[in-house]
Amino acid sequence: MRKIRLEEDGLLKMVNNCGKLFFLLNASELLFLHSNFIIIIWHFAFESAIKIFFNLICSRYAEAFMDVIVTCRWWICDEFPGYWLMMPKRMSPASRENAR
Repeated sequence: MRKIRLEEDGLLKMVNNCGKLFFLLNASELLFLHSNFIIIIWHFAFESAIKIFFNLICSRYAEAFMDVIVTCRWWICDEFPGYWLMMPKRMSPASRENAR
């Protein structure tokens, strides 16, 4: 059980560091808008790289991490309807609902 906990802590630190690095490299491209919330729109390429990386390490963490990204995208799209035009079809609420 302790080994699993150490692996979880390691993955959380890695995700945190990846997020910081991404923010530093892409700060000029981030979108800050709407009711004092900071909305960060992640690049599709970055998401794909993270998904592949996590699938290689541990698929159960990859699924949870990508679910957080998809949920954030849904919220962004609800606030900014035009953003749906930039979304891959597989990420739309209709396709997600069909998969359930």
